[in-house]
Amino acid sequence: MPNSTSAQNIGIIDMHFDLLMDLYEKRHIDDRNILETEYWPDMQAGGLGVIGAAIYLDGKYLPEMALRAAIGQVSRLHHQVRGSQHFAICRSHAEILAARQVGKIAFLITMEGVEALGTD
Repeated sequence: MPNSTSAQNIGIIDMHFDLLMDLYEKRHIDDRNILETEYWPDMQAGGLGVIGAAIYLDGKYLPEMALRAAIGQVSRLHHQVRGSQHFAICRSHAEILAARQVGKIAFLITMEGVEALGTD
């Protein structure tokens, strides 16, 4: 990827990807990097540049396990991204641009619903 960070090389932006629940539910299978083995080839082929990874809570986690499952999803993403050459978790526009400059897919953590916050 060229050093320029113009809109033409940001890549496709998908702002709602239910990736986190899949990573969370596969946490007990083994310790392989699911992002690298199951997701990276298709993401790369599709030209994805920025992904809104949504914290989504399946009904079986509600209400008692909602916060624990949400935190677990975020933790699992951090674990999968740590040391990756293909992905970065970003919190700002500057971090997205920096990730894209080195060819990484930028993850933004989003929420689908507010169940994880409880009833307060």
